[in-house]
Amino acid sequence: MLRSRKLISRLISSGRGTPASPSESPPAVWPSVVETAYAKHAVRPGETLKDGFDRIDNGGWPKDALFALSGAPADQLSGSRLKHQKVSEVYEDLKHDLDEHRPIVLSTNPVNLKEEDGLLSSDKGAGHAYMVEGIRKVDDQVKITLRNPWGHNMAPEHGVHSKDATVEVDLKTITENGHIQVFDRGARSPVGRDASKNEAEPHEPLRDDAHTGDRELDALLNSLGNPDATAVALHDLAESPGGQQFRATGQEQYAEQQLEQENMRQMAAQEMCPPVRQGPVMCR
Repeated sequence: MLRSRKLISRLISSGRGTPASPSESPPAVWPSVVETAYAKHAVRPGETLKDGFDRIDNGGWPKDALFALSGAPADQLSGSRLKHQKVSEVYEDLKHDLDEHRPIVLSTNPVNLKEEDGLLSSDKGAGHAYMVEGIRKVDDQVKITLRNPWGHNMAPEHGVHSKDATVEVDLKTITENGHIQVFDRGARSPVGRDASKNEAEPHEPLRDDAHTGDRELDALLNSLGNPDATAVALHDLAESPGGQQFRATGQEQYAEQQLEQENMRQMAAQEMCPPVRQGPVMCR
């Protein structure tokens, strides 16, 4: 299981919260809009939006998050299938997906390892999820760059000891030791797809067929296909009473998450470094 809300936020490059300084630009609004829509999607009859946020914050599957973002089902490449494929073939497939700007999420199994492989051995007894950011060949090895949605990799009791959000791991190693559960590969992004042609085409005219009862949401839906109108609609939504309330709630949750992560970093820093068989090691 993964914390879907954190994964959704990272997948859409969320920048929720206030700027660190007056010179910095304010964070984008649209990631919070998408996140709210995902929470609404999780609300069941008789529940409130808060129930929806609680549900997406307590676990889920990457394939569901990718489907919610694109409307297309994710392709899955399981760890069991990988064991029957050549590493070079997997490299070509994943590299092709990344070149097409397809989002890829790696889900892991909880494992007991004799030797650490760079990934969390477990997340509260379950597997974890990482965003795949890059892949490269180093001689005969294939290295994959993964981003932890925690924003760091500090959990010495679970086999990771880095403050960096990203980690590079060996594909063959994490395949053979059973750590890979599945690669979920989302739909191809429109970014980079006939970009010059799209720029030359006129924007679609504004629609007027959305009638949800929410003025700001109707304007947003009716602006789809017209980037300039969408930007205005998002701004109006952010400045509406509901948008202001959501922003305040988001800032409180962001502060709580930052405090939780800082406490985790401090606890991890107090842990003694485990013994190593070779090479220098330095406690951070």
